Amino acid sequence: MKTRKVQKMGLCILIGILTFTVVKAQPTSSATTPPSRAAASVLSVFSDAYTNIQGVNYRPDWGQPTAVTTIQIGTDNILEYSNLTYEGTEFPEQTVSDMTHLHIDVWSAEAMTVNIYPIDKVSGEQGHPLALAANSWTSFDIPLTVFTNMSTLYAVWQF
Repeated sequence: MKTRKVQKMGLCILIGILTFTVVKAQPTSSATTPPSRAAASVLSVFSDAYTNIQGVNYRPDWGQPTAVTTIQIGTDNILEYSNLTYEGTEFPEQTVSDMTHLHIDVWSAEAMTVNIYPIDKVSGEQGHPLALAANSWTSFDIPLTVFTNMSTLYAVWQF
């Protein structure tokens, strides 16, 4: 999955490739680059465009069979999740209450819906569906206000 930027427009994690088929399909080009944001207003979890926060664990091993690897498409690094059942990403606790959106780009070989769950140590977690198109990148700019049961977003530490 390719993760781009978190903006004070949003929390940007670009998740790139979900592969479910025996013959491994994958993109031949990178996701469209989202509009530029000032680096100071971005919290990047995985991106070549911004400096990522330190201490991100893209494979915390919660007992699932998903394999996570970094691949390159052109000059862009992309996180690839194969044999996906579910997967987490852990990072040092972040306050995102002054941000407005979570940006994520996902490529999938199949049309499907998956969920993204920001997890806050104070407010818990709430999923948001991502409807993916087959054999193409789908970009999402999710307003953080959709996470209605997460009143604070002061201690986000996992997806």
